[in-house]
Amino acid sequence: MALLRRAALALLALPLLTGCTNDAKDPAKAGDASDAETAVRAFYDEFARGDFDKACAHWTTSYADLSVKRWNEDDFGKPVEDCPDLLKALTHVYAMVGDPLDQLEVTRTSSELTTDTTARVDVTIASSEGDAETYELTLTDGDWLISGDDPGQDMLEGSSGSSPSASPTP
Repeated sequence: MALLRRAALALLALPLLTGCTNDAKDPAKAGDASDAETAVRAFYDEFARGDFDKACAHWTTSYADLSVKRWNEDDFGKPVEDCPDLLKALTHVYAMVGDPLDQLEVTRTSSELTTDTTARVDVTIASSEGDAETYELTLTDGDWLISGDDPGQDMLEGSSGSSPSASPTP
């Protein structure tokens, strides 16, 4: 009888124990920093090729909105309507010094997970070889999306009231 009671208690406790697990901490379901790097590389590749809609799909909506707002408020150039317009405007800036495909080539990346669903990726592109940009990424519905950035020494440094996660620095 005591054995039956222990078995019943064990069966009752099983759902409680499994209910306490967190899928985000399961290594098979958590993000991987190399996947975040791949997302940043894909963004730059699509950006450089002029596929602005696909490139913008690597940004969260809030990051895209803030980047467009910052571009327009800080008067970096002709006002833009949305993320694809912003990337097109930035391509024109890169074109002033060379072929954007060459300028936007990713030369180095490094990354780290900051939580199970966030990562930081440092990326260096050919046009700014000595100055890496740091991107914040969020794992959203299984995809790593760029959700913020921390620009290096670039044209945005003098931006008034800028916050690291709101600047349009691809």
